Amino acid sequence: MRSVRTRPRGRYSPSVERVADPVRDAREDQDDGDDDADDDGGHARAGAQTGVLHARRLPVPPPGTATVATPIRRRPVSTPDTVVLDVDGTLVDTVYHHTMAWARAFAEQGLDVPVWRMHRAIGMGGDKIVAHLTDDATEERYGDRLRELHGRYFSEVIEQVAALPGASRLVTALLERGVKVALASSGEGDQTRQLLSEVEGVDRVDAFVTGSDVEQTKPSPDLVQVAVEKAGGRTPVVVGDSVWDVTIAHEQGWPAVGLLCGGFGEGELTEAGAGLVVASPGDLADRLDEVLGAQARR
Repeated sequence: MRSVRTRPRGRYSPSVERVADPVRDAREDQDDGDDDADDDGGHARAGAQTGVLHARRLPVPPPGTATVATPIRRRPVSTPDTVVLDVDGTLVDTVYHHTMAWARAFAEQGLDVPVWRMHRAIGMGGDKIVAHLTDDATEERYGDRLRELHGRYFSEVIEQVAALPGASRLVTALLERGVKVALASSGEGDQTRQLLSEVEGVDRVDAFVTGSDVEQTKPSPDLVQVAVEKAGGRTPVVVGDSVWDVTIAHEQGWPAVGLLCGGFGEGELTEAGAGLVVASPGDLADRLDEVLGAQARR
């Protein structure tokens, strides 16, 4: 098997690394002290009224700990009028199916890439993932063939895919609240439509954008930007299971909610910029007041 020179990768995009700033750090220390003196009940009420809250970075929990991040230092943002939902790993349980389809594709071409690294790259589009896992030369030589094989192998297991717990309830709850709902997936259009047949309410969303509709997929912001534009939104919140989703929101100045059901850890999602992290779409459906505030219902 051919050994491929791989690029060193961190847990999340380098663009969100925290840079030392003594003035900012001192100000944040003061803010933390002020927060401790505030009434906790007042904070909770303010959060419910103003929507998604930005959280201070939290320690990474021990392996296997299925906790939910609770924002500590909170700053109100504009009430969202649009919710952009990722699909794979957010509404449907496909992350490991995609991982193994890529693993088969790389192995067939004699390319040695650890499967765990493939898993951590899921959420990127097929146009980005090959170079991310290997290098530009490998993308140039093998990229199209690898994408073809991945599509074939994923199609073989697509009937095994199920919706994630509470996915239909989340989509329905968002529509009932009167916010615009947009779906943004790096996946291929027809496959994504087939996957969404497992989720109720998706036929009523305001926008549906896939990797087939844009020139560059995640972690480029194109998908999410087009989804917001098609939905007619102005103040979106992004919901996704990967650091790629959260990083896009962070770089656009939008709030983000991270889900643990794609395999990324709570600490990683928070570090990338998520203001709230929950386990599944069903758990998010139960906490929409924290994300949307006092939205009118249809």
